[in-house]
Amino acid sequence: MSRAEKSIRFCGFYITIAFALLFAAACSGGGESGEATSGGSDSAFRQGESLFTANCSICHGAIGDGTPAGPPLVHAIYNPNHHPDFAFHNAVNNGVPQHHWAFGDMAPRPGLSEGDVNNIICYVRQLQVNEGIYEGEVPC
Repeated sequence: MSRAEKSIRFCGFYITIAFALLFAAACSGGGESGEATSGGSDSAFRQGESLFTANCSICHGAIGDGTPAGPPLVHAIYNPNHHPDFAFHNAVNNGVPQHHWAFGDMAPRPGLSEGDVNNIICYVRQLQVNEGIYEGEVPC
C-alpha cells in the first residue's frame, strides 16, 4: 500500500468516527430525560405513549402488558433481535397473521404516519428497557 493510500485510509477512518459521533449526538435527543425514560428523546417517548394509548392499548394493554384481546409487547418475544422495528411498521401498515399467540390476526391500523409508528416504537422499546427485556439503544 502506498503512502498516499495509507493517508487516505487513515483520514477515512477518522471521518467515519466523526460521523458516528455526530450521529450518536443527534440520536440522543438532546433534551432532558424524564423519570420514565433512560434514553432517547423525552418528547418522542411522550408522543409515543399518547399514540400507543390511543391506538394500541385496547389490545396490547395500557403499558404494553397485553389484554385478553392482544399479546404483551413488553415481552422477550418482542425484543428487537426477534421483532425488529420494521416488524412494528409492517404490523401497523399491513396487519399480521397470528403466529406467536392465540389472539387471532392483527388488522392494519390506518391513520398512523411513519413518524407516529417510530414514536410508538420509542415508547415500547423504553418500556422493554425498563423491564430488562432489551438492553440496546432506544430508537428515538
